[in-house]
Formats: sequence, C-alpha cells, structure tokens
Amino acid sequence: MLRAPFAQRFASAAAETHYLLPFRFRGSLCHQSYPSPRSRETAFEEMTATRPQSRLRVPFERSFLRDAYYGEAAGDAKRVPSIGRIILSLAPMRWILECVTAPLTVMGGPHAMAATASTMLELGTTAPEFLLPDVVSGKAVSTASLEGKHALLVMFICHHCPFVKHVKSELAQLGRDYAAKGVGIVGISSNDPAVSADDSPAGLQRMAAEWGFNFPVCYDENQAVAKSYAAACTPDFYLFDQDRKLVYRGQLDDSRPSNGKPVTGADLRAAIDALLAGQPVNQDQRPSLGCNIKWKPGNEPAYYSVAAKA
Repeated sequence: MLRAPFAQRFASAAAETHYLLPFRFRGSLCHQSYPSPRSRETAFEEMTATRPQSRLRVPFERSFLRDAYYGEAAGDAKRVPSIGRIILSLAPMRWILECVTAPLTVMGGPHAMAATASTMLELGTTAPEFLLPDVVSGKAVSTASLEGKHALLVMFICHHCPFVKHVKSELAQLGRDYAAKGVGIVGISSNDPAVSADDSPAGLQRMAAEWGFNFPVCYDENQAVAKSYAAACTPDFYLFDQDRKLVYRGQLDDSRPSNGKPVTGADLRAAIDALLAGQPVNQDQRPSLGCNIKWKPGNEPAYYSVAAKA
C-alpha cells in the first residue's frame, strides 16, 4: 500500500506542474494539461473511456491514484524537491503509472468517474412523467407534449462524456431518420454542472447546435427525472410504445470508444423499427455503458452504488 505522505508529494508535484498521466484518445498518445481539478477529472474520463474495457473493477474511496491524478490531496502539502518533479516527468514513470491506472474504475464519490452500466428498468414500465425546459428554445417539454407519437425515445446524455461524444453523430442521425416517422425524441442531461461546465444549460445549448440535434435537449436541474427513470449512465436509452410502456432499454449498439467497432445504432434502431412495424421488440437486450451520471453531493439515488459497480 502506498503511504499518504508519498501520495501528497506526488499530488503536490502534479498540481504545481499540471502534470497529467498520458491517455490515449482515438488511438493516439496525447499529453494534455488542464488548469483545474474539474477539467482534470474530464481528462481522466477520456483516458479511461478509450481504454479497452476491463472486467477488473476496483472501487475504493479517496484512492491514492485519484488523489494524485486530480491533485486533490495536495492541500497544504510541502513542496517536493525539483528533482522529484523531474523524475515524475520521465516517460518510463508516466508509462508505469498509465499501466497501473488503465484497468481501474476509480470511485471517489458522486463526482468520480466510473464506467457504469444501465440499471435495466423493468420492461412494461409506464414512462415516468417529466416537465423540463429545452435549453435551445426555452420551451417546456413534457411527456404530455409528446402525446400522439407512435413511440417515445428518452435519451440521457451530456456534453462532456467521451462515451456520448463517441456516438454523437448517430444520435443526430436518429433524430433525422425518425422524427418524420412519428417518434418523439428527447435528450435529457441530469449531470451536476459543477463537475463540467459543458453540462450546464449553456454548454448543452452549444452541444445541440454543434452536434446537429433536431430534437429538444432538456436540463434536469434537480436530477429528479433521472431518478424516476433509474438512469445511471450517459448515454442511457429508453424506448416506449404508443401506450407509453417500456419496450426497450439498454445500449445503442456494441460500439465503445475503446473497441474499434463502428457506431451503427443497430440495437436501438432494431427496436424502433420493430415497434413502428407493429412487431414485437426483441427482449434480449444489453445494458448501455458510459460515464456515471454526475450526481450532486448528497443527491445520489439508492441504486447508484450498485449501478456503478456493475
């Protein structure tokens, strides 16, 4: 076990020099420097999301690696000798630390990154009602305003998550392909914007414009809607029939940022197409996987710890 004093010295050097562990983004080795702990958290999500998914899950509170990475343990720790910072900058050290952190799912509270799976809400569940503002138009969007559609697709997404960024083009394409076919589509972000400003209403507005969404994107400020759907990750998908009964929940397709498979939307599209054709939806459904929803401190749902460790 690494002792706290070493963690403090490492974190102090990391915070003072903006040192970050290297991470692979779309296949290339990148070294990036971020000026704040919050943006360093986003970088850590990008690093871990683009790693091959490992079955090794090691949750632990206030870990050395997380503290060292985010610089949260630095506090009033003593400055380390300059030679320490030189050592930390050496490529072998960065490589070793990268190898250590790559397979880990780091848990440190509601703002920690965790590769999280869907809770897989029971099929047949009635769509929970919501009334939320569209960040683009400012108009209220509700389950009632989407009445009369042949199907309702509710997507829990956000702006900063690399899992969502990985499928952003397909999300936009879904809107273009199915809006005219009587499918009501709404994107909802429930993330605490204190973690990433990209998930604030202004950030979500930029996301909708830049990614070409033609469906409303709503901000779930008090996170009550996410809880009512038992949403756990981004992206998380819920498809309801004309009677607003849940017929599909789970993944978009088999593609992940790390596995090299193309983004096709195959699983979700098959469910929508079957529903529109009046055919039964295949109940062999796989959970989505993504960044955990960033719950506000003290607002975590009872299912959060279970979903995060799934």
